[in-house]
Amino acid sequence: MIFTQDTIDAYAQMVGDTNPVHEGDRAIVHAGLLMGLACAEAAKLRPGWVCALVEMKFLRPFVADEEILADVIPGGRMVGGLSVDVHLNGSSRGIAAVAILLMEPR
Repeated sequence: MIFTQDTIDAYAQMVGDTNPVHEGDRAIVHAGLLMGLACAEAAKLRPGWVCALVEMKFLRPFVADEEILADVIPGGRMVGGLSVDVHLNGSSRGIAAVAILLMEPR
């Protein structure tokens, strides 16, 4: 997945985020976009289930036009549903780790 500057600008306008770190040549991708990507990838394991809880940890920011890869690893540490870990840009590079709890809708 690649988030272009146009996508970042559109998201910023939609949510009302005027922080200048999301503008310019090395604009930082919003955490909300990255969380959406991680949840979408995790939900492929259980179509129709929802992301009930998400924890994210970033070791560095992602910038516009950077390719972002998601590795989904079932069997994370959360309890109460299907727990998965998602590593953005590979677990070996460790740029971001996302713990997600998927739950079946009621």
